[in-house]
Amino acid sequence: MVTRGVSNGSGGRPSYHLRPWSKPPSHSSTPEASEESKMAAARSLVAAAAAASARRTPLAVLPAFHQRAFTTSRASLAEPTSTSASSTSSTSSSNGINKDPQLGDYPDLPLVSLQHRRWSPNWWDPQEKRNFGETLHEQHDAMSVWAPDAHALPASTALFQFALAGLAMTAFAGMVYLTKFERPAVPRTYPRDGLRAEMGGTELAALSDAETEEGGEEEDAEDSE
Repeated sequence: MVTRGVSNGSGGRPSYHLRPWSKPPSHSSTPEASEESKMAAARSLVAAAAAASARRTPLAVLPAFHQRAFTTSRASLAEPTSTSASSTSSTSSSNGINKDPQLGDYPDLPLVSLQHRRWSPNWWDPQEKRNFGETLHEQHDAMSVWAPDAHALPASTALFQFALAGLAMTAFAGMVYLTKFERPAVPRTYPRDGLRAEMGGTELAALSDAETEEGGEEEDAEDSE
């Protein structure tokens, strides 16, 4: 290899030096080497997947809440519409109602609200009374409005509750009547039978009433004339 340099002489003429040329390292690979690298990469991917599956948490280690959710979701994924389709077919055949063509592949579930189910803390959604992954009715938005709720209450229980409420109100009123405070003011009294003689008594009152009646009769006679 020839390299160019500047001499330190007075003329400033360039000088040339000869250096041995070295071959750069070659990065070319043979087909066998590329195949081996691909196989090594594939083996590393398989090992990583095996390690990830080994680290996966088993279902028995999860809490009961998550176990119920996972088992229900797996069952729903395995058979998404088997139970609903069977119930739909039986309901449609018994009632003679054809399936709505707008539903398409969606199951035609019976028009029954979930509020009629028995409440239990084991539901995935205790308020809606349903499990995770359960197929919902097409009108679930309208059927889930529980106002007012339908509750079957015997007549005897209702009468007992009304009687209990009346008894409680009566007891409260009696307690207030017995424990009420006395009046802070004293009623005014007058001597001599309430100043009967000074005020004219009943005789003055009777006289005033008679005069009023006579005056009214005279006015009626004048009007008639």
